[in-house]
Amino acid sequence: MNRVALHVIAAIPCAFATSLSGCAALDAVPTAESVAPLSAAGDPVLYTDPSPAFRQTTSIAPTRDGGAVIIISNTTQPALRTLVRLEPDGHPRWSMDFGCDGFDRGAQVVARDDGEIDLAVPCPGSVFIKDRGIVTGTLPVFHLRDSDGAMLGHTSLDISGDLFGFIRSQGDRIYFIVWFSTLTFIGNGQWSTGSVIGAFSRTTGALVFARGSTSLSATAFDVEPSGHVWAGGRFRGSIDFGGGLRATAKGAEDAMLVRFGPDGTALSLRTFGDAVFNPDVVNDVWVGDDGNAYVRGTVEDGISVGGPPIVSDRPGLPATFLASYTPSGAFRWSSTTPYWVTSGAYIHGGHQIAVLGHGTSPIMTAVYSDTGALDHTNVVGTGQITLPFFGKPSSFNGHLLFGGSFRTTATLLGMPLASPDEDPFAVIAVP
Repeated sequence: MNRVALHVIAAIPCAFATSLSGCAALDAVPTAESVAPLSAAGDPVLYTDPSPAFRQTTSIAPTRDGGAVIIISNTTQPALRTLVRLEPDGHPRWSMDFGCDGFDRGAQVVARDDGEIDLAVPCPGSVFIKDRGIVTGTLPVFHLRDSDGAMLGHTSLDISGDLFGFIRSQGDRIYFIVWFSTLTFIGNGQWSTGSVIGAFSRTTGALVFARGSTSLSATAFDVEPSGHVWAGGRFRGSIDFGGGLRATAKGAEDAMLVRFGPDGTALSLRTFGDAVFNPDVVNDVWVGDDGNAYVRGTVEDGISVGGPPIVSDRPGLPATFLASYTPSGAFRWSSTTPYWVTSGAYIHGGHQIAVLGHGTSPIMTAVYSDTGALDHTNVVGTGQITLPFFGKPSSFNGHLLFGGSFRTTATLLGMPLASPDEDPFAVIAVP
């Protein structure tokens, strides 16, 4: 069995400003205490934190050196989040506290290839950063230096409205998906409800493009090195991306997959569904090392996503699937995945797709080749383990990275864990 490094950071007192509901930022960088042998290179690394205030790892991203950067939520102060940079061996390098004066809409962190880290904090009010002041703007993105967390600046997209979202950061662009339930303005565009896929300048904040629909719920996207964007989700009624790329749902909600050029021009559109009430949806989209698109989704039993019908492993119930498409949108292959799959990641450098989820009790992974063949499955955890809604897994150097939380007793990577309440964890290397 591979050895596991379990690193625990000490509980740190909270000394918060009143503007953050009585809690501001931590006064010290967490210090790591190894309570198990450090892992050798390539072995899985497990990080957890016993502080009573910390609750769940809500975002995780790999760094260039094989470590990770994570966001941890706070139990006692819901407006507070802590960003922690983890070394490849699981020790914390630095941390930074931030918060939203209002309900946090799913903060997300991205580690860039140029050695910087981008932190997006969708927030209807003001964002507070420890020792760095207050920033307003509904979608501010903070640029941090990877080595020490120093603030290098920030960019904010001019959005007004109640939104959630995801970002990607590449070159001088911040790509985003936002979805909202109230009247929303993005640049000169006005949206009532639905989703928008777009990009803005990382330097100036100027909007590059925004494409969407009031009937669209976009849930995942990825960006090619060329700046082309793949996005997936579901829609009701009709959608029209221009250029003749339009569709009408067959059922209550149909799944959709669209590809945009760097200027936001829609290049291809695929939809699939049937007249059954249950929604069909594309949950995850990844661009592979080979330039093809890989998707994970859920459809009604027996629906085709371009090839043979997807057959559920629970007859009569919705089926989960993986599928792949060429850059032009042509179907390559599809494969049914186990019912328990809830998320996944394309494993860059490994040319594989790893899916993750709850079985009857355990946390399990299943790994597929980039031709859709099942390679192996693993049980990676048992007990009261929770995987976050926003915290999508990622990959680095052929490994899967994911986070979440556990309650009472649990086992992760063969390591027994115990908590009197709920503690966050991050797994930064799973073969």
